[in-house]
Amino acid sequence: MNLEDARHYFNYEINDNEATKIFVLIAQNQNLKGMSYVQEITNCSDEDAQTLWSELKNQYGTKETNPAIPDLTPQQIATANAQAQEWLNKVHCPYCNSTNCKKISGVSKATSVAMFGIFSQKVKKQWHCNNCRSDF
Repeated sequence: MNLEDARHYFNYEINDNEATKIFVLIAQNQNLKGMSYVQEITNCSDEDAQTLWSELKNQYGTKETNPAIPDLTPQQIATANAQAQEWLNKVHCPYCNSTNCKKISGVSKATSVAMFGIFSQKVKKQWHCNNCRSDF
């Protein structure tokens, strides 16, 4: 393709997967990969690929025009990731998915054995859900 045909392709014929990859490469500032990808999908010359890549970066290089550029700052993303990891590390009830759980103490297990003998089910459990009252 020549430069005009490639421009027409990017403006009217590009498919969703190719457009998404272009958006991501622009958002990640991957210039060499972007130019290579432009050249790969259009079979144009090196100079035309560089020109097209520059035009695409100018057109889609802001978060208003590129959906792959996040609205959050790197610090906000790090905070959100830390909160998500903290939530994942908490104990979750397998029945109701609540995090309102407490560890069953040794005293509680001993009391259960004293009351119910060897038939006590609490001895095998480690956690108690305060929402659905199940032991797991």
